[in-house]
Amino acid sequence: MSFIIRGIAFTALAVLCFLSRNEMMETLAKIAGIVFVISGVVFFIMGYKSFSRDNESVRLSAALLMIIMGGIVIFRPDIVIAILGIFVIFEGVDFILSAITYNKAKAQGWWIMLVAGLAVVALGMWSILYTEQAAQAISATVSILIGCGFLGIGISCFVAVAGINALERYTEEKKKALEDQEEYVETEVVK
Repeated sequence: MSFIIRGIAFTALAVLCFLSRNEMMETLAKIAGIVFVISGVVFFIMGYKSFSRDNESVRLSAALLMIIMGGIVIFRPDIVIAILGIFVIFEGVDFILSAITYNKAKAQGWWIMLVAGLAVVALGMWSILYTEQAAQAISATVSILIGCGFLGIGISCFVAVAGINALERYTEEKKKALEDQEEYVETEVVK
């Protein structure tokens, strides 16, 4: 459910990026900051409810970073492009890692998340490289780049829903296989 909420929020933010371009960048920055804070809180809650504790500290740290970056963007909209670019890169890396995990679980559509994650990282880096020029005259190009990054995050969130279901099935299958193997070993010892 949280990925669906995040997917809707980031898709809406992408649409705002495409529509607002230069004239509404400060308003967009504040809206983006609010979305970051909400997304960070959702991510933080997900970290505690996660069925996989392997990356819990990394995800909780990323959630806190999202909340902090959201606060900075709300109160300092003049540095929004650099902050958004950094955020988009972190999200892209997270989706790449998730896609690799979903591939191991044989989830359908994992490659879409991988491609979106790679595109999101590239777009985030590109927007950071043009931060200085964008600060002088916030160009429509940078707004579109960030919007594409947000759209990639939104799409990846929707794909993640299917991936999580496949990952849960995969985890259960592995758990059952280990239990069956332990029963076999116990049977052999008894003989």
